[in-house]
Amino acid sequence: MIKTTKQVAAQHNLPFAWDKFKSQDLKATIDAACAVQQGHTFPPARGCGDNLVVYVPGGKSYLGGPMKETGTHIVDALGNGSPNPTERSAWFYPAFSPNGVAATSRGYARNWYDIDPMFKSNDCNPRPEGKPVCDEFPFFSTNQAVNLTLPDGSLVADLRPVPKAELFPQFQDLGGFYSQCRVHEGDHFIVLPVKPWVEAEGPSFAFQVNQGGASLCLPPRAP
Repeated sequence: MIKTTKQVAAQHNLPFAWDKFKSQDLKATIDAACAVQQGHTFPPARGCGDNLVVYVPGGKSYLGGPMKETGTHIVDALGNGSPNPTERSAWFYPAFSPNGVAATSRGYARNWYDIDPMFKSNDCNPRPEGKPVCDEFPFFSTNQAVNLTLPDGSLVADLRPVPKAELFPQFQDLGGFYSQCRVHEGDHFIVLPVKPWVEAEGPSFAFQVNQGGASLCLPPRAP
């Protein structure tokens, strides 16, 4: 993770560098995410298992499109690595649900936040001027969409209005991630929020971890 961000920062002249505080925060976030991946809440910390795919959202898409407010939303929704309430820790580790079938099979429309009476009172209604898109996290394309995270439906996805310019870049980001990292229906993956990386407008990327080490599966292609 640190090696990759250093390489990308150098290649793209980004205002980003690691210090001991950022490193400590990253370690704590990884520990928390790994605990969830291992079927626990945090603390205590637990190491991640093998054959893991990790998506790191950026302030730009992996193709260089604008995504700063969307990336910031993901970081904030996960409490910059310390989710509040703690039930949100499950959001570190969703599973892919192509075309949002987990939600649509439960009767939720793609624009559920606008039309479903249960959820119409939310941060996207009304949208402020200049931010017509309602961004949601966890992603609609996961098994945690809408209110599916907990069995009782008590934890609803976090919503935030974002600029229209960020809609397609995020769509490309997730599509590229699922495709290039070979994430199939039902496969789990980690979402790793790194606030200073988003603030520096670093591009999204993803990597796979196995017994042989780690390798990029979604390399940034930002100009």
